[in-house]
Amino acid sequence: MKKLLLAFVLAFAVTLAVPALEAKGQEEVKQVEVNYEKAVRIAEKANAKIEKLVFVAQHRAEVQPQKVEAIIEQLVERTNEISAKAIEKIEELGFTAVCEYETYIIGGYEVEIDPLRVYGW
Repeated sequence: MKKLLLAFVLAFAVTLAVPALEAKGQEEVKQVEVNYEKAVRIAEKANAKIEKLVFVAQHRAEVQPQKVEAIIEQLVERTNEISAKAIEKIEELGFTAVCEYETYIIGGYEVEIDPLRVYGW
């Protein structure tokens, strides 16, 4: 009789716990989705800043061809800082950001700049 009563109580407890676990799982999935959207927005903002810096550097290189190497050096330094900060924020949200280098022409030089893509979901 004790075993039967224990089995009944255990089955009842499991029946009550399953919906609560499902709800918790759905909340976690929603939070992951929200964090993913935040991570994508961070990458998009960083990429927009990088694109703007590239455009400015291309223009500066046309106007000041004698300073092309310094312009490129400054561009690479600033874009690397932007990428590093964005990657750090994205990792805090639980995702991985990867730099996928693109080649730009600045003052006749090919320069590899690193826009971001979010992975991990």
